[in-house]
Amino acid sequence: MKRQITRERKLPAFSLSAGELELLWDKLLNLFDQPDAVYRSLEIQLPNEELSFTDVKELLQYNQLPAKLNRFTLYFHHNGRSVSIRQTGMMADTSTARAVGDSESWCAGVIDTVHTFAEARKTWYSFFVTAPIGLLLFLSMYLPWLASLFLGKEAKIDKAVTAGWTVAIVVLVVLFFGRGKLLPSATIRIKDEKGFVSRHAAELSLAVALFSAALTVIGWFVSK
Repeated sequence: MKRQITRERKLPAFSLSAGELELLWDKLLNLFDQPDAVYRSLEIQLPNEELSFTDVKELLQYNQLPAKLNRFTLYFHHNGRSVSIRQTGMMADTSTARAVGDSESWCAGVIDTVHTFAEARKTWYSFFVTAPIGLLLFLSMYLPWLASLFLGKEAKIDKAVTAGWTVAIVVLVVLFFGRGKLLPSATIRIKDEKGFVSRHAAELSLAVALFSAALTVIGWFVSK
């Protein structure tokens, strides 16, 4: 009898330096009985090309990579057992660890190892990556209707409230469709970036969202 078990778990948004990537690589290899015999690959998805590497050193020797990698797949396989970490979701906006093998305990141990490693290197914006942006967008679309229920149809909505609500909707739409780029669920830092905007893209996008929310709340109270 052949038995195959598959276990998956979503990971918090995390960021790895080149050294931490090597550490994770070694941890995953050592999960197998014969590390030297394991098939291993690191696939990088760039806008116009895909690259495949057999180890981290080969990756670092390739000098045409961007400073940060946000779309990649780690895959290890040997003797019917495999481990993978990849970006999933409609917009590749979440990262998932997947273990396949013939042992429940082995698969559980793999998932726990990967999740613990990612949790220790979780980004500050991890909550926003897992937040239900689609649901928030849906509810925001119905805010005018809800306001009319509580305030009455004859109530006048201040222009500041309308402007703030519109901007908030735009921000949520941008985050919904561009969250994978604005707030990447996984990042490999190949080298340090010098540009302020490049280094703080996630912070700036969140600042815009918070400013929009603040404008809506302030406008709401001012209009009363």
